[in-house]
Amino acid sequence: MIARGVAYGLTAFLLGALFGPLREVVLAPRFGPALAVAIELPVVLAACWWLAGSLAAPLLGPRPRIGMGLVGLAMLVALDLALALALRGWRVADWLAHFGTARGALTLLGYGAFASFPLMRR
Repeated sequence: MIARGVAYGLTAFLLGALFGPLREVVLAPRFGPALAVAIELPVVLAACWWLAGSLAAPLLGPRPRIGMGLVGLAMLVALDLALALALRGWRVADWLAHFGTARGALTLLGYGAFASFPLMRR
């Protein structure tokens, strides 16, 4: 369960790393940061939905699936924070404050959906 959660979070982060530059360079200048995230988020979540199904399939019962989702979320959030600190030059307080924006609220919704997918996939 832990290894599957780590794989789930790491793969989701890598998907975001692939789509992030496209969002920032192409979508955000044209549509604004919040709408750019709103456009990107369903694509990333669809991939995570599929990924959760394939990784959670061998896990029986809700507890290991919840655990996989929570481990994946912890991994994803830790990597997102590290990226914000390293590339954006943010402090932890800046990263936390961004969740008060429309873009940050969409990110929180995405985190919630992501964490729940292993439990929802049967």
